[in-house]
Amino acid sequence: MAYERLEPWGEIRADLRAGIIASTVVNCQRTSDSGSPVQPSDFMPDFMKESKPLDPKETSDQIKAFFTRVTGKV
Repeated sequence: MAYERLEPWGEIRADLRAGIIASTVVNCQRTSDSGSPVQPSDFMPDFMKESKPLDPKETSDQIKAFFTRVTGKV
């Protein structure tokens, strides 16, 4: 366990690599007015976080906000 803390491997490391790739792709497509860059952690699952069900309006608002942030358009 101590060694894995120094040199992580396995699923957490794979999630980080996927997050790095996804954030690089998204950040390459951003415009200067589309907000702050996304981070690899934005694409990594957080299995320990308790989640609540979203209502359809909130989900729609989050999707619109994401595409507005990425593309600068709705």
